[in-house]
Amino acid sequence: VGTVTTRAGTGAASSQDGAADVATFYSPTGIAATTNGMLVLITDDAHHRVRRFLPQALYPFPPSLPPVPSYPPSAPPAPPMPPPTPPGTLITTLAGWSYGHADGTGTSARFYSPWDVALAPSGEFAFVVDYTYHVIRHIDVETAVVTTFAGSVGSAGGTDGVGASARFQYPS
Repeated sequence: VGTVTTRAGTGAASSQDGAADVATFYSPTGIAATTNGMLVLITDDAHHRVRRFLPQALYPFPPSLPPVPSYPPSAPPAPPMPPPTPPGTLITTLAGWSYGHADGTGTSARFYSPWDVALAPSGEFAFVVDYTYHVIRHIDVETAVVTTFAGSVGSAGGTDGVGASARFQYPS
């Protein structure tokens, strides 16, 4: 039996970017990580975004220091300070912002229900299933450029093909 630990998000239903302990997700439906765990992508279906997360466990915290005595000595001890948020623990929006279909860079790209994500082991690129529009999207992770890789917007089906000639029916 394992232990489940929340690594990102507060449990509130929203799409706030920020430190892992304050960021929120509305409907996270897909998750993929590089083989070394240095990069995690999460599809946020209801807010039509692909989010980026760099897990904080990969950054060592400084060793604990002994508590500094409080003055005057009769005062109660101050509560311990939490460790500082390590660099790179932010949840950020990699691509998408509102619903629709548009190839573009970062938040100028549009998805309609990005349902799942597959990430190259190197983390260089990802494929995202755009469920409602029946297409597969490609994201260059470094530049956040989103392009339609396969399928034709709004054309459902089950046809093998290359690029726009391929057809999917609610891919997941």
